Amino acid sequence: MTINTTFPQLILRSDWEQLLRSSFAEDYNDNNYPFTDVYKNEDGDTIIECALAGFSKDALSVEKEDNKITISGSAPDQSKVVGTRRIARRGFRKSYVDTTGLLDLDSMTASFSDGLLKVQVPKAEKAKKKTVSIV
Repeated sequence: MTINTTFPQLILRSDWEQLLRSSFAEDYNDNNYPFTDVYKNEDGDTIIECALAGFSKDALSVEKEDNKITISGSAPDQSKVVGTRRIARRGFRKSYVDTTGLLDLDSMTASFSDGLLKVQVPKAEKAKKKTVSIV
């Protein structure tokens, strides 16, 4: 498990079963692929960006289950590749866990443009700054 120290509420999670299977299977998943950046924007929303050159929007999936976001992509059909390929395009699966419950996973949005997948996860209402009136 890799812990993101900049944004400790999101933990990149590799399932132990997948790790054990991948040690002996051909479908090894490298946690450094695809290149991913996690940061907060000016509104305090958490942004996950994945560099996915060569993927189509239809080959990508962003799912939410409980407190976990899973981003996955299926590898293109190699039989349809014409010529020599120099850029790796392999299937992947990355999961992020909201350990604090301070993100509104139900309101997340995703967009894909120019080979960049962007998932935006807003803060939960309970995490937003609130000014209380003094009576």
